Amino acid sequence: MLPKIRLGLVAIGWLACGGSFVLGATPVADSFLVKWTDRRIAQVRPKAADKGFENVGWVSGLRHAFDLGREHKRPIFVFTYSGHIDQGRC
Repeated sequence: MLPKIRLGLVAIGWLACGGSFVLGATPVADSFLVKWTDRRIAQVRPKAADKGFENVGWVSGLRHAFDLGREHKRPIFVFTYSGHIDQGRC
């Protein structure tokens, strides 16, 4: 293992050499970056089938849940927890 000072000098030398290649690189057109970004976002964005959780009509109180259930003639589901749900303890 190299001493810390030597590693720092190696890093500085590498950046100095690599920096000249980066600075001399051909610029990329904005239109290419926009198209690439749009494609990448489309790849990672959740699909409709993956977002079913968002279709649940969440409310924070029982009174509001009962009112909505009566209005839409739908059952309600009560979820309650005590603890930290993000840690799997509910």
